[in-house]
Amino acid sequence: SEVDQKLTGTGIWEHKGGIIAVVAALRALRYLRILRKMKIGILFTSDDSLQGKFSRDHVRQKAANAKYILGLHGGDLSGSLITSRSGSAFYRLNMHLKKTEDSNMVSLAASIFSRLINNWCELSLDDESLVIAPYKSTLNTNIMQPYAHGEVLLSARYSQAIQFKEIDQRIRKTIPRRKYLNSVHFQLDGGLNRDPFEESEKVIEFWNKVKALAGNLDIRITKEHRWSSADICFIGGDKNLLDGFGPIGMKEQDKSEYILRHSLLERALLMAMTLKEVTGNI
Repeated sequence: SEVDQKLTGTGIWEHKGGIIAVVAALRALRYLRILRKMKIGILFTSDDSLQGKFSRDHVRQKAANAKYILGLHGGDLSGSLITSRSGSAFYRLNMHLKKTEDSNMVSLAASIFSRLINNWCELSLDDESLVIAPYKSTLNTNIMQPYAHGEVLLSARYSQAIQFKEIDQRIRKTIPRRKYLNSVHFQLDGGLNRDPFEESEKVIEFWNKVKALAGNLDIRITKEHRWSSADICFIGGDKNLLDGFGPIGMKEQDKSEYILRHSLLERALLMAMTLKEVTGNI
């Protein structure tokens, strides 16, 4: 049945399934008695959802000495491997009403807050390489005892590292500080989180190599740009880099995750053969 074909669990697609696949790949290479001849480093980071707060320096250090880098996040239902990921920036804006003697100022503050969010969203409407959107906002007001406080958490995703400086400036310039200096106060914090993982010539070259292997193994793979950021984005420079070697699956709208059971062995095989080739053991 369809249920029997799926394995569900917290983080099973984004994070945990890839661990199972790489262990199976290493066991296969050990069975072939070539694992000892291969120089493979494995780095597990547990702060991916914390924006790499603790692991970013370790990722950069280890990647600097690596010729090929394989990421273990899950592939999508088309059988994707990830050849690029968006960069990310996060901001927190707090707004509060300074003049509390006039009830009309409450309406003004609420209007400013709503228009600010709308203006931010419009920054990315005509740019397919950029998405700017709030992922949480609150606005509390009181007319009888004039009061207004708003908070918005803003996320920006973009495709090229050179975009960030302009994006950051546009986000900050949208805040109408001078016009409402005496009536409304704004406090903006945040900025760059991770640079993007960009599709380079070496990425394409590595992709073509893996695609040829997948064809020989009768495994279907596709290219994917993923809008979500991850610790693999800390790897800078032009590297032989691919992500998405974990099992095939998806994260559903309720944030539950699943992987397809059969894809565990399929992805383990693809990973084993890829490691075999790039280390010169094929």
